[in-house]
Amino acid sequence: MGTITISLDKKSENKLRDCATIMYGTRKDALSKTIVTAIDKLDTDNIKKKDILTECLNNPIKVKGKLPKTRDELYD
Repeated sequence: MGTITISLDKKSENKLRDCATIMYGTRKDALSKTIVTAIDKLDTDNIKKKDILTECLNNPIKVKGKLPKTRDELYD
């Protein structure tokens, strides 16, 4: 297991500590478990977003609206 040292502003630190206390109590590993849980949730959310995007690209009929034909149409 690796060690990462970070600096947080006071507000973020208090949010992290409050979250850890709510989720895991005052256990010794509460902060680490809270951060690992957040990273796992972020990864899961990104996978879901990628799946939705892939489905939309594979089935353009389901996407409402007109799909751009050229890159220039994206930046009008």
